[in-house]
Amino acid sequence: MSIWNIVTASGRIGRGAWWALVANVVALPWLAFLVGSVTLGVQEGVLMAIMVTPISLWVLFAASVKRMHDLGRSGLWLLLVLVPLGWIVLLAWLGTAPGVYGVNAYGPPESGSPFGRPEFRMESA
Repeated sequence: MSIWNIVTASGRIGRGAWWALVANVVALPWLAFLVGSVTLGVQEGVLMAIMVTPISLWVLFAASVKRMHDLGRSGLWLLLVLVPLGWIVLLAWLGTAPGVYGVNAYGPPESGSPFGRPEFRMESA
């Protein structure tokens, strides 16, 4: 497992790994704010949250591109967030749709997961 699996947009991740990353990405700025506020003061807590947010957004973007790859789609589908209420459709799609079974154009399942790659086996018919 490598930090690059979190920050790069190559490979694929499944629904579970995507939801785990989304939860962590959403929690990170709040955690930075709370720690900064308690230890240094509210203004410093806000500053810490502002500093952490771009990193969190990048990780969310990379994870979402990998999730699109798992669905057999290009990361360009993320432009759907620019359409009014498109983020709701995108959240539902990424969070609930099953990935393409087996190897697709973006690699084997979970090839970009920061949680390690499970052993991939093709089942015989």
